[in-house]
Amino acid sequence: MATVATTTHGSPLIWPSTTLIDRSPVTGHLWAMVKASTTTFQLWRSQDNGATWALVTSQVRAAVQEISSIHIPSDGHIYWAFRTYEGGQDRIYTQRVYVKGSTILWGDQVLLAAATAASAGAVYSGMDIQSVSAGGLRLVAVAVGTQSGSRHGVTMLGETIDANDVPRVAFGIFGGTRWWNHTGSGRITPSLEIEHVGDGKTGYPAHLWVTWGRTNVYVAKMAWNGGHWLGPTTPVKVNPAALTPAQDHITARWDGGRLMVVYPDPTATATVRVIERNRANTATTQRQTPPHPAGVVRTCSAGYNSGTGDLRVYAVGTSNPDLYFVDFDRSAGEWTSWTVVTATDILGASANNYSVRRGTAGNARYDVLTAHAGSPNTIAHTSQVVAFAPDPPEWDTAGIGYTSGGAADAYAALPLDWVFEDPDGGDSQSAYALARQIGNGPLMYYRASDGTWQPAEVKNMLGSTSVTLPRAVFGDAFDDRTVSGGWGAPWTTDPAGDASVQAGQGQITHTSTGTVRHAYTDTGSADHTFFVDVTIPVMPTGNGITVWTLGRLTDTSNYYSASLQIAPGGASFVVIQKRLAGALSMLGSSVAAGTHTAGATWRVGINVSGSTIRGKAWMPATQAEPGWQVTQTDTSLPAGTRAGIATRIEAGNTNPLPIVIGHDHASIAPGNTPGQPWAGPADAAHTYTVRVWDSTDIASLYGPPFTVTPSVKVNPTVVEPGAVISTDQVTAVWTVAEQTAYRVTLASNPGGVVVHDSRWRSGTDTTYTVPTRLADGSGWTLTVQTRNARGLASTVATVTFSVDYLEPPAPTLVAIPQPAAGVISVAITNPAPSGGQPALVDQDVYRRPVGDTSDGVRIAAGLPVGATYGDWQAVSGVPYEYRVLARGVNGTSIYGPWTA
Repeated sequence: MATVATTTHGSPLIWPSTTLIDRSPVTGHLWAMVKASTTTFQLWRSQDNGATWALVTSQVRAAVQEISSIHIPSDGHIYWAFRTYEGGQDRIYTQRVYVKGSTILWGDQVLLAAATAASAGAVYSGMDIQSVSAGGLRLVAVAVGTQSGSRHGVTMLGETIDANDVPRVAFGIFGGTRWWNHTGSGRITPSLEIEHVGDGKTGYPAHLWVTWGRTNVYVAKMAWNGGHWLGPTTPVKVNPAALTPAQDHITARWDGGRLMVVYPDPTATATVRVIERNRANTATTQRQTPPHPAGVVRTCSAGYNSGTGDLRVYAVGTSNPDLYFVDFDRSAGEWTSWTVVTATDILGASANNYSVRRGTAGNARYDVLTAHAGSPNTIAHTSQVVAFAPDPPEWDTAGIGYTSGGAADAYAALPLDWVFEDPDGGDSQSAYALARQIGNGPLMYYRASDGTWQPAEVKNMLGSTSVTLPRAVFGDAFDDRTVSGGWGAPWTTDPAGDASVQAGQGQITHTSTGTVRHAYTDTGSADHTFFVDVTIPVMPTGNGITVWTLGRLTDTSNYYSASLQIAPGGASFVVIQKRLAGALSMLGSSVAAGTHTAGATWRVGINVSGSTIRGKAWMPATQAEPGWQVTQTDTSLPAGTRAGIATRIEAGNTNPLPIVIGHDHASIAPGNTPGQPWAGPADAAHTYTVRVWDSTDIASLYGPPFTVTPSVKVNPTVVEPGAVISTDQVTAVWTVAEQTAYRVTLASNPGGVVVHDSRWRSGTDTTYTVPTRLADGSGWTLTVQTRNARGLASTVATVTFSVDYLEPPAPTLVAIPQPAAGVISVAITNPAPSGGQPALVDQDVYRRPVGDTSDGVRIAAGLPVGATYGDWQAVSGVPYEYRVLARGVNGTSIYGPWTA
């Protein structure tokens, strides 16, 4: 509980239905209105959710009797209404102020209504205020408790504020009925609510709900028609029993889906009655709180949870003047227990000096102001944080660089970025769980500590909203070829005759024991990570079977290995070894890896990074991927760049020969990211989804799926154009091994101004003529990009070229008017080509009025050499000029001069 202010006023927060605390949707700051004295009203601001408060500005105004709630809509202004008694009249005013930084801009005080009254409050009493923006205006609605003779009720008053901040009294913003009355007398403090979307501010459409009463409770829904509100003729009486004692105020709140009205229950006096009205204002649901711990309820108010719609009721009982609250949990359909807000007595004989912000929108908190007796009196703020689950996280596709449903490059790292959002804008992520499914396979969960995927959900205690999965630099699923006498490029097998690719596997056939067979490829780096699936078809008997994953290999006599040793009976171990000048030795001791069964597939991996060598082996069908099971350091082999596999049926093994060991899903990743590559190029689609935990350890649901299909780029090679072209159009010609779509662009060089973009075009065409005329001597940059069968875009292929061509000879003409015939004859002269100029194909004639600077209008096309054209469409008395566009056989063209 934080102190907001001190005051000498005896009722600084009256009444509980009046909301004297609100949150700006523009700045996120909390604002509190405090009656500092009978003439001074202070606005206090908190920029840290109520932890500290500072006085910003004050209003000094004599004769003020009371103020309404404060209201801060999307324009950032603070609005309120107040009632004065002066000149024998009850008067209703509105006031607004705008604060930005150190700038404080006060609006005009606008007198909305004045009524002759024998005493203060004899005609007008309580008030509430709301506003909306429509048609370039801010429409301000004020509901005022009104007494007229023997009848009382509520009156709607209105104001508009234009774009120039000029306010005007405007009762025309209401149609139908705007003054409802019934027999009775005494104070009425209405509640006014916008039918908002849950944020307390924004309505679509912005219907108004007016609630008031004293011994009965009435509700009127004023429908919004886009320009004004329409009041019903008759309000709805919603209380089942008369209120005793009569109530000076009625609290009503719209929570985004319903209107909730609360008042002390006249029949079960230690409880609060809740009346809920549906959106159409046609049906009522009644609720009743548990009995208040302090007995008979004297006053009450309410707020709502903007995220869940739960209702929070605040009330003061009789045996002590302490403020309590109780929640109605809508998901469970039950009430919680009453809990004290503050054990410090509420100020006032009726303990009615407290104010509750309408809802929790914006900061996920109930904000409560309470007044307490002292010298001077004290205004305190209590921030009640609510436990919101974070929103299911959305993927940040801009950060990922791919769209869901498309292809992604397996040879590039895959960044998975998401957005943490919580109804509490100040909350933050404390942990996440990332799930993956490959094709129709099982869900697996990412363990950030070692980059592995596990069968059960892993809660990674990290605030990061991004995971970057390591790229492959090579992948082979062995399903695109059949090979005998080796595995095909880029593999080297030794001996080659024992290796083949068939049935989607790279196979090694062992026809004898005690002989090592190798298969390896170059990684391009001395630091690398290599994984491969190895299927052992038998249970070893007599002696074991050994599988080596090889790293930093220079030749088959020098390498490091993470070795899987399978003993007779199936006991299996992994160990780091090195072979140096042909001699094999262990680095450290072995670690148990599991129990082999005949036909089991093992995933075996090695990572070499600097002087560190790591290894692991597991059976994915029955085991979760472990972290690196063995790690050793050694500096004997610093330079080899090859990685691969070796196998041996140990001498003394008695299994029948031959034994065929299958290999699949081989992958190589950079050594500085010692985890498996995120995908192999031939993998089925990968689908990812993520959930998060907030700072209070509340989890979200899993967010939407993000799906990508792994692939590798198939890049085009541009064959044409060459460095120089001699035509005024360019045709791109390229070759590519696999294509489903293409895109061609042309940009000026220098300058880089794109003059043509074909956009993506489906098809296998490998030529494209750019429909742009290129000037002689100009320079250009042309790009070609293609998509492969999985839709992955290639690297952009770029060529630069210049234009250097010869045009045909420039044509000339003579225009001969023939008035008597009504025609102008245009006789064209075409000089003979010389010096390599191309022969003429055809030519066009253009015409324009003399003095016109446009390109003219084509009046004839495809004319032969030396043609004469009769212009029969020329208008008499209009002087014209003509020119000819001649086209050469080399595709070039040239304009002749304009000639009158």
